[in-house]
Amino acid sequence: GAQRRDHLSGRGALPGVKSATLDRFFASPPGVGISDPAPLLEAARREPERVTYASLGNGHASQVAIESLAHAAGVRLLHVPFKDVGALFTAVASGDVDFTAFSMNTSGGLIARGKLRALAVAAHSRLAEHAALPTLAEAGAPDIEMRPWAGLVAVTGTPAAQLELLQRALLAALD
Repeated sequence: GAQRRDHLSGRGALPGVKSATLDRFFASPPGVGISDPAPLLEAARREPERVTYASLGNGHASQVAIESLAHAAGVRLLHVPFKDVGALFTAVASGDVDFTAFSMNTSGGLIARGKLRALAVAAHSRLAEHAALPTLAEAGAPDIEMRPWAGLVAVTGTPAAQLELLQRALLAALD
């Protein structure tokens, strides 16, 4: 039979470069007295689907991270999807939604200004850049890791000169 040549099969593409790892940080409103995920999970055990979480929709890394946590903890949470990150963070910061999970490059400014409270990181060990923030396991939650990454690939047949130009530009941008 004919072979598929697409991004899913891996055929027809040149190896790419991993450009970023986006660790997931669980965050809640700052004024509700929650400092780690354990009380949220306990509330969800007592009253399934009472605890709400925000994401950018089904399949988004934030939704996958939180559903992975819920599955590992054996709880059911109520998913509140948003169309844009601004509305999502406004809802979490105001307490309309109980928590979310995002990368620090997206939520870090809000955490630094006290608009969101970082609860834990979905990693097996603490991150050097945020050493004071516990892992989920250290915070009394199941030990899950959610570290999506972004990268670049090129289709087979891309001229070597183009690949070199892309590599130099990427390295300059990441430097």
